Amino acid sequence: MASGNSEHQQQLAKLEACLGVPVLTRVGNRLFFTPVGETLTKRAREVFHELEQARFEVDALTSGISRKISVGAVATVMPVFAPELVIELKKRAPHVNLSF
Repeated sequence: MASGNSEHQQQLAKLEACLGVPVLTRVGNRLFFTPVGETLTKRAREVFHELEQARFEVDALTSGISRKISVGAVATVMPVFAPELVIELKKRAPHVNLSF
């Protein structure tokens, strides 16, 4: 485990050297993000979210499921079949947008 911490410390040192500013600060035995570290963390979360969205979009495209589905039907039958259709579709393709 110590080598894992050492590896992380080396990566952090490289990042801080590259940026020219600290990313973490130590207060007693605790570590806190500096404003730069907080900004990097926020942006990293956004990047990971975008990558996850891209993965879902690629999965949808490669599985043959479109990102948007439009359904047209007579208004009198819509309340009968629409709820079950939405439930079943969301089980199979949770990220597909459905419009009636």
